Amino acid sequence: MDIVRRIKELTLNSEFREDVVDVLMRICSVDTSPNPDIAVMREREGEVFDILSRKLGAFSFPGARIVEKEISPEIERHPAYTQLHFTKTAQRPSGLPATEAYRGRCNLLYLVDGEFSDAGRNTAVNAHIDVVAPFFPPERKGEYICGRGTADDKGNIAVIYGALSVIDRLAREKVIGLKNKITAMLVIEEEPGGNGSLSIAADRELKERYDSVLILETAGNNVYPANRGAVWFKCELSLPGSRETVKREGKVSLLESIIFAIIEMQVEGDNIKAESDHPLFPHKPVQTCNGMLGPFGEHPSRICGEVSFVLRGVKNREELSKVKSAVDSGLDDYIKKYGDKTKSIDPATGRKKVDRHVDVGCLSEGNVVIDVHGSTGHMGSIMENDAAITKWAYIARKILELKLKDKLNFRMELKDFDSSENLILEGGQGFLPTHTIGEIQERMRNACVRAFPA
Repeated sequence: MDIVRRIKELTLNSEFREDVVDVLMRICSVDTSPNPDIAVMREREGEVFDILSRKLGAFSFPGARIVEKEISPEIERHPAYTQLHFTKTAQRPSGLPATEAYRGRCNLLYLVDGEFSDAGRNTAVNAHIDVVAPFFPPERKGEYICGRGTADDKGNIAVIYGALSVIDRLAREKVIGLKNKITAMLVIEEEPGGNGSLSIAADRELKERYDSVLILETAGNNVYPANRGAVWFKCELSLPGSRETVKREGKVSLLESIIFAIIEMQVEGDNIKAESDHPLFPHKPVQTCNGMLGPFGEHPSRICGEVSFVLRGVKNREELSKVKSAVDSGLDDYIKKYGDKTKSIDPATGRKKVDRHVDVGCLSEGNVVIDVHGSTGHMGSIMENDAAITKWAYIARKILELKLKDKLNFRMELKDFDSSENLILEGGQGFLPTHTIGEIQERMRNACVRAFPA
């Protein structure tokens, strides 16, 4: 029998397709995004693994085993370990140690042992069950399924299940004889940094089962020999009573100060990218993403698409005219460096990436509101999209220079948010094997610190 023809018959079969879709819909219905309440994460991960264990357990591979492999707290000593920032709360600002965070939590392994053969390889496949926040449930829309994780990465969990289903059927029909070993790794905690896979990679006994690992991710149906790393950064500014201090002493506010941190970190990111010469990554996928500023943005690794701020105390039309000129000047500087996305067409929608960069209007007499528009996406797509926080920083810098030069008295605030005493900036910095995690952390930290006035 023609194996390729039989595979096509099986995968085009409506019963097979609905079975795979059913698995995807069920596991996508469970919110497995990071949660500081570890008991909640443990319960939800267990729910997904229960669904998958029942489905995998129905296969007929002789001697196949389902193993719940506990996360080793020893990975906390590994240089690639990711700090558990999502476990931080007001009550525990340092977060949880690995011994507490991973107690009772595991990865799920499905182990298939075929007949030993010198031909072929022992293969492992890996996909993760966790997703980013905010969660929204799956919904079928014609030929598509939309929902958190349907692409990244529960869709690939369903792909692994579907592939095993086809192999199982071919083996039962004696179309093929299974050789060597298959190791399916269904892991937790990829989105917060990859500790789930790190625990598996550090397992030397498990490593004896496989010669290579294929990581299933949303990669445009392309095969990549490696993936770049990323670290999240968080800059938290606090200065009690700063509103009165700024007004009384004419000092730069927290919001005005962070303008320079954003720009300085972008400069450092550019330096890191220039140094990132690695044969596996000729396109240098090294990005600096400012994902969240105060209430604006969704996630450190997601490009912020909108920032609105207010200038309070603009006295007259002359000052307003100067402000508008500063906005135009800052926007020009930004476009010279990052390009004009109002002239870029999104291939997915056929529309402009950004309809317009900025809107300037008046909330009330003396209060000017400035809306900065961008386009969102994962930080990996930052060159194709438009980062509103970075654009805001370029514009706000020119406005601040105007304010200081002409000794104007307006105050800069984020819209509907009091940043006078506390302000948080979060983002991500990509890097290649040319740099260590520790080096990236130190350089981004130093870039942020040196941006602030003494």
